[in-house]
Amino acid sequence: CLSLNDTIAEAYNGLGLAYHGMGKSPIVPIEAIKKLFKIDNYTKAEKQFLHAIRLKPDYLDPQYNLGVNYLSKGGNNNYHKAVEALKKVLARDSKFKDADFVLGTAYLQLKDYTNAEITFKKAIKANRTVGKAMLKLSNVYLYTGKNKEATHFYYEGILRLRDVKTWNDIYAELRDIMKPEERKEFKNLSVESKGKFIYKFWRAKDPTPTTEENESFIEHFQRVQYARQHFPDVIPPYYDDRGKIYVKYGPPDARYVSRLYGNGIKSNESWSYEKSIGKGVTFDFVKKGMSYNEVHDLSEAVPAGVNYNTRIQIMRRLYYERAGFTESYDKFSAFGRINGSTLSDFQGERIIAYKKAPATVYHYKPEEKPLPFIYNIAEFKSPSDNRTKTEVYIGVSGNYLKFIPAQGGVLTTLKYSMVVQDSNYVSVYNRKKQTAARANSPAEVHNRLILYQENFILPKGNF
Repeated sequence: CLSLNDTIAEAYNGLGLAYHGMGKSPIVPIEAIKKLFKIDNYTKAEKQFLHAIRLKPDYLDPQYNLGVNYLSKGGNNNYHKAVEALKKVLARDSKFKDADFVLGTAYLQLKDYTNAEITFKKAIKANRTVGKAMLKLSNVYLYTGKNKEATHFYYEGILRLRDVKTWNDIYAELRDIMKPEERKEFKNLSVESKGKFIYKFWRAKDPTPTTEENESFIEHFQRVQYARQHFPDVIPPYYDDRGKIYVKYGPPDARYVSRLYGNGIKSNESWSYEKSIGKGVTFDFVKKGMSYNEVHDLSEAVPAGVNYNTRIQIMRRLYYERAGFTESYDKFSAFGRINGSTLSDFQGERIIAYKKAPATVYHYKPEEKPLPFIYNIAEFKSPSDNRTKTEVYIGVSGNYLKFIPAQGGVLTTLKYSMVVQDSNYVSVYNRKKQTAARANSPAEVHNRLILYQENFILPKGNF
């Protein structure tokens, strides 16, 4: 088109979109060289958008696309350019596409949380990209320590989200902390149903389900940010296999970084969660390219092309240096004992341990505050199976309750929630109750307990 007529602004805008759509090179060193010489796709796109704007200053599409392009290109200088480009668009048309959402995202990248919050709230109020804007607003509150607000807008955002790409990004972050059956169910859901699924997923993990803040969700977000900073990767979810394990279980109980690398031997390390989760829960990682991969055994750290005997010798040395790291690795303490049988026993114990390990572990520590009621528990264990009938007796002081006049005396309505959780704070039962208490007069219940009872049938375990 431009070879026939090089004055068509729409053609330059289209060419810019084509370059922008090609994005970054998947090979990081090549992309760095391209950026250095300004021959990367985003720089090419920028030139086309600017040319279109010069030809047709009132044409808002290239101005908007320029802002999106700067945001994709990344770096503080480009984020500032994105802000300026998008502000120009909104000055002309305050309802142009999702310019306010993109502007808020640029502010968020610049850590300008005040302007990001204002901009995302405007997008929500204008009823544009509501789901995505609420999720970004949740991020603003997570970064600024407003955990209650962060949880609220996350829940609201996922229930309204209909954008497939954003759902793919969310799934990339949650995949590793889901059970296999949860992953399968989520993939088969429609876009409209995914939000309800994720809402229930996080509500089940909330250690304090009667409050608005979800501590498990907050800890997960903090782990994701740490993983992206310390174990980065270039593809979603932007952390390597070490980050994947960190997001699932948090910091390892022990971490061993091998001293044996170089001369073709790849960097390698091992993590252990044997104290916090169970014996055999260990992980080996080997650096391949720019990131670390979880490996079945450390032979993958051995250089390619070496003969079989040399390969076995190097692998033995890698395991031998880990002897004494944790109990599981102690079997490699005698250099000569590292044979196929020893290694297969080690790997077998690890496979069993993985199957027993939970999908994820959080480290919520409840505040120890006195409860505003008295309670007691009785357990009646079944002789025929592993179930236990658990009765919880609750006594609420009449001094805490407000009675109002009613026919024949006074009346109060007590609302309460009763939650039973397993040792990983996953809810087994979650009941909400509303019950009435009657008396002839307020004086009758002064300094007295009003009694309630809840019954549960629990399987074997700790709750």
